Amino acid sequence: MGDGNCLYNSILRLMNNSMVTTSELRVRTVIELVANGAYYTRMYSQFIGPIDIAIKAICKNYTYSELYEIAALCNVLRCNIRSIYPKIDFREDMEILNNIFKPISTIIASCGITIFWSHVLNETDVRAQNNMTWSPNHFVPLMSPPAFDDSDNISDQSVSKVVTPEKRTFKNNAPM
Repeated sequence: MGDGNCLYNSILRLMNNSMVTTSELRVRTVIELVANGAYYTRMYSQFIGPIDIAIKAICKNYTYSELYEIAALCNVLRCNIRSIYPKIDFREDMEILNNIFKPISTIIASCGITIFWSHVLNETDVRAQNNMTWSPNHFVPLMSPPAFDDSDNISDQSVSKVVTPEKRTFKNNAPM
């Protein structure tokens, strides 16, 4: 089961820095949102509501993260964060969730992180518990495929556009 810190845990997993903790990231996110509240309100409040309510929630450890945290973490970490939201019960107003969030213009991004919105249960169970709708309650980090060196034969491989992965439902331990 997720503990509410899954966004921060995903970021830490991708950072691979044992000196940073989820609590530190959460505090730095709150500081960023308070310091630049007008910017975040202007950019995101129409999608997720008042920033002051979000900040109060973020201050509580183990609280599920939302869009404000993703946007603020870009500036805290000075990196681009690609948010991938699955196209399950997807509406046009949710397009903002499927985006690359970048630091504010005065900050040059030094890295890129990709996270995926998910749920700890399978889709059928989520729908049964949630009035037949799916909504996420978890984030997982998406890792880049391993890099190939010149000795690998990659000339036969095609380069394709990055697209959002299609949803597939599998039973646990079922062969793929």
